[in-house]
Amino acid sequence: MGVRLIRGFGSSRYAAAVLSLFSESRGPAVDRAFVPPSERVPTQHWYAAILLSGQGTRCKVEIANLDYSASHWLHNSGKLLTARDDWSGRAPRLRVSELAIAP
Repeated sequence: MGVRLIRGFGSSRYAAAVLSLFSESRGPAVDRAFVPPSERVPTQHWYAAILLSGQGTRCKVEIANLDYSASHWLHNSGKLLTARDDWSGRAPRLRVSELAIAP
């Protein structure tokens, strides 16, 4: 199980926020090379996110297609910034996207 805490940043007019990202993977306990294909158990992954506000309230947040391996920054206004490396061109690029997760 993995847990990442992303502390919010930004203007003091917003209450401080923290985003908790949870990930869990479940799969076979033995090396797949020694198990026949008909007996292999598929690997399963679960993901969840909880937003904690400065007032102590918390709520589960549904974030579709969130790349848990990317870099994330949370603005206290409720915007999540995600950065990914893009090596598809001649020069490496950093792709940044923004997602509103709270009003």
